[in-house]
Amino acid sequence: MSDLYESVQHAGNIIPRLYLLITVGSAYIKTKEAPVKLILRDLLDMVKGVQQPIRGLFLRYYLLKMMKDKLPDAGSEYEGPENGDVNDAIEFILANMSEMNRLWVRLQHLSSQKDKDMRDVERNELRVTVGENIIRLSSLEGLTYDIYKTSVLPKILEIITICKDTLAQQYLMECVIQAFPDEYHLESLEQLLITTATLNPNVDIKSIFINLMEKLSKFA
Repeated sequence: MSDLYESVQHAGNIIPRLYLLITVGSAYIKTKEAPVKLILRDLLDMVKGVQQPIRGLFLRYYLLKMMKDKLPDAGSEYEGPENGDVNDAIEFILANMSEMNRLWVRLQHLSSQKDKDMRDVERNELRVTVGENIIRLSSLEGLTYDIYKTSVLPKILEIITICKDTLAQQYLMECVIQAFPDEYHLESLEQLLITTATLNPNVDIKSIFINLMEKLSKFA
């Protein structure tokens, strides 16, 4: 497997090369011949080579899907001293999400010929590729409230606030509200509300509040 993993890196074109690398990397993890966290880091470094927004989004979405059941999550067969733990899985997903959101935001500047409405439609169609990272984080078996509060939520909110993009901020805030447990939101409500005050003025904060309060009221 190590020879195969090395040989696919010599494929001529970068896009096929990286899809092949992810596919072989997935099989490599299944053989347990190399530490999972090292392969994950290697793949994250490699996919940085594609900076064209649409190609980059689909490549990273494929990476996330292929590694979905191979992360060193709590209780997983891939968890261990060498392979890593849930913190390594979280680090992988957050790094992937940060880069995918950057590519997604860049998409609106891809072509000056396209009008704004067409770009918005295109971005709306691709938003689930970015949101999938949040869904995957929320489904990790090893995710506890303490980890969520100290590692996951602050990093997600940082990704949301620094992008300064209305569509991204609106969608990702709604993803956070829908994906994570209600009791987590109750405990971290102040953090969520403080973040809403720093969002782009064009973000529909009212709808975010309504969604959050409806979810919490049902829980209560």
